[in-house]
Amino acid sequence: MTKVAILYPGDMGVNIAKLLIEKGFDVYSDLDERSESTRKKAFAIGVQQLSINEIVSEVDFVVSLVPPSAVKDVAQAYIDACDGQNRIAMFVDMNAKSTDMVKELSTMFKAVDVPFINACVIGRAAFLRDEGVVYYSGEQVVEWENLINNILEIKYLGDQVTAATAFKMCFAGFNKTITAVFFEIATAANHFGITDELFEEINRKMSGTMGDISKIVGNYPKHINRRKQEMSELNNMLVSENIYTKMASAAALTFEEIADKQYFRSLKEEGSFSLMTILKKLS
Repeated sequence: MTKVAILYPGDMGVNIAKLLIEKGFDVYSDLDERSESTRKKAFAIGVQQLSINEIVSEVDFVVSLVPPSAVKDVAQAYIDACDGQNRIAMFVDMNAKSTDMVKELSTMFKAVDVPFINACVIGRAAFLRDEGVVYYSGEQVVEWENLINNILEIKYLGDQVTAATAFKMCFAGFNKTITAVFFEIATAANHFGITDELFEEINRKMSGTMGDISKIVGNYPKHINRRKQEMSELNNMLVSENIYTKMASAAALTFEEIADKQYFRSLKEEGSFSLMTILKKLS
């Protein structure tokens, strides 16, 4: 049976781990330096402890799921752990990152002859079973497709290693820039004391839009800094490719402002919140 390591089991990682474990796969992680909350969640669903050095030689796939700021550090730590090992697991990076970062990662792994897959997962972590889809690009790897087919739909985007990242970042840009618009308008509505009336009217005229935004913003209070990082990465990617961009940087600034002013400080770190609860905190 294929063995998988998740670096690291946060919201998305723990849900992927759960799906794999339910199908009978052994899932591992190096949890020694993770938070107590992360450790408890991971151990509760059956994730097993292995050091990074043990992971390299004892599993088949290592999946990286970390914030954009940690992508390169986790990859480098894995490469360092591969030194002197006879058997090396394939490294799968599923993070939000720029296409330039993908190229850099690909070069890093090729230089030390460590197998590398660039991939992404689309779908809300808590609803992954019903709506999750994995995309990947670069060299086609049948073993990876067979593994993911046990738990989620998987689609191959071709041999250009950057394709999965471009897909991930464009998709993220679509829903997160719309969310940033909602947040900015809510800040104005709260200032003028018209929040309930405004969003009741928006819901009457665009109920589908309100419903869609409600699905994706529930955990924003917990992850607002991460959303800012993702939009900064999208902006960097578009600038690097000489593609016109204004919305990505604007969304990043909106999320940064919300984080800096601690609008969500009264909301619990854990849990999901309704759209109106979140919007009314923006003042």
